[in-house]
Formats: sequence, structure tokens, C-alpha cells
Amino acid sequence: GHIKVNELHKYVLQYVYDCSNMIDKELVKTIVHLRSKYKIIIGVISSGFRLNIEKTLACLGLCVDFIEANDFRISQTGHLYYDLHILDNKDIIFTKIIQTMNLKFEDVAYIGDDLNDVKCFKKAGYPIMSLLADHNQGELLKQEPRLFCPRDQNEIARYLEDHIKEDFHEQFRD
Repeated sequence: GHIKVNELHKYVLQYVYDCSNMIDKELVKTIVHLRSKYKIIIGVISSGFRLNIEKTLACLGLCVDFIEANDFRISQTGHLYYDLHILDNKDIIFTKIIQTMNLKFEDVAYIGDDLNDVKCFKKAGYPIMSLLADHNQGELLKQEPRLFCPRDQNEIARYLEDHIKEDFHEQFRD
């Protein structure tokens, strides 16, 4: 079937409303503060829909350095279709971004919510399970040995703040 633009618009608005109500504004404030104070890079790698992510981040007031996500495209015949190019290849995209931005995996926090994130968790210095992971995926993800599994968004904020401060101060001790 084909997707009508007005249906897509309604879907995006509902998604943004739902997501922005699930995400703790205090966590967003902490991330914005850490980004400003420590000049950290923030990005999104998602198998979701780019426009949903962009609109949700804008609604939350969170700027990011990059978004890698799936998108809707218009075919040569003028039909709207979903270009699903990110799914089980997140680790390849993650690696490419780390290399392109000249970063080190051990300096990167990676927040993920499903089994497609496991390879990225293994590479990242600070792997974190998202609170948005569904229960079944979350139970499987908790088996990852280095994965930080927070109980609430305050724990994520404290974890990020503690590790970023620690790394920041270590850089200037060397």
C-alpha cells in the first residue's frame, strides 16, 4: 500500500507527542548541560524514522551533531516509500562515525534499546540500556556483562555526569 502524506504527518505528530512525554526533561537538561560544559558530541543512530527523531529532539530542545536513521523517500513514480537502510547494521554505521569523527570507542557512551545494539554496546566505552527498551528485549540485553542497566532516568544522568567528569579530569592530569 501507499502512504498518504497527511497520514504520515499525523503519525509523526503522535510519535513526537508520545516520545516527548516518555523522556524525562531533567535527563535532557543534564545532557544539554554536559554537552555545553564538556563539549561532548551527541548523535543518534536509529532504525527508526529520521523525521520522528528530528521533531522529538526539537520538541525536547536537544541539539545533536548527527542523526543516522531511516527515511521516507519519493520513488520515481511519485510514491512515498520507507527506505530501511539501518537495522542490523548499526555497528558498521557506529564504527564509520567513530572513525570519521576521529573518536575513540572507549570515550563513547552508547544508549540502545534492542538486540540490534549489542555489537555497539561491546565497542562503546560506556554502554547503557535505554529505559525505552521493551521488557523482553531488556531482559535479554541485561545479560551483556558491561551494560549499565539503569532503573530510572536519574541514574542515567548520574552515570553520564560521573563518567564524563572523570574522563574530562583524567585528560588534564596526563
